[in-house]
Amino acid sequence: MQKENNEKSSSLLHSAIQAALLLVVVSLVVVFCDVNKSIPYYAKSSEARFNLGAIHKAQIEYRSQHNTYAFGDNIFDTLSWEAGELNLFYYYCGQDHMPNISGREVTYDPETNWPFSVWPVASAEYFRCIAIRNLDSDDYIDMWMIDEKGDLFHLLDDFRRKDRGGVLTANPDIEKARFYKYKFKLEGLLILSMFVIAILLAVYLVIHKYLTARKRKSDQS
Repeated sequence: MQKENNEKSSSLLHSAIQAALLLVVVSLVVVFCDVNKSIPYYAKSSEARFNLGAIHKAQIEYRSQHNTYAFGDNIFDTLSWEAGELNLFYYYCGQDHMPNISGREVTYDPETNWPFSVWPVASAEYFRCIAIRNLDSDDYIDMWMIDEKGDLFHLLDDFRRKDRGGVLTANPDIEKARFYKYKFKLEGLLILSMFVIAILLAVYLVIHKYLTARKRKSDQS
């Protein structure tokens, strides 16, 4: 009787581990596919993150020398900053802007055509600079912003067609769009962790099967 109970418990445990292994493998495939699809878009938006960071650095250096941030309608020239020869993003800072010279044309203008509830601003004490680009062929755009604190926000996500910061509404909440540079790495770590768990479960099943077969052979002899 005790032997039958032990075999039943072992069988239930074996089935539970098999189900857990299947669940981990399915989850691993789903997460990997989602992250893998987002890699090209993440790479396409790297220009905005890099250039906005460069603008912030230039503003900090300018303030250290002049006790004020650059503002007005000639900010980029004042900072001696350029986006590069093949900039795909359109950059806005205060009243100044720098058109994209590659990719799909961006036609937004803060003074005449600005359907967003967050504007590029600049003064002696603070600033918000924005980068906009259409990453693909649809009508949705990718929109990034950096402020004087160096905080980066992914306001509009072209890949997922998501208004992360509520900038298409009358009441934006940009904190929800705060960009954490380690998030992408954490997704990769999640995939690695699930992969390790799957391997450990598979190894357990193999060992369990081997020991069970060995025990049965021993009992028969």
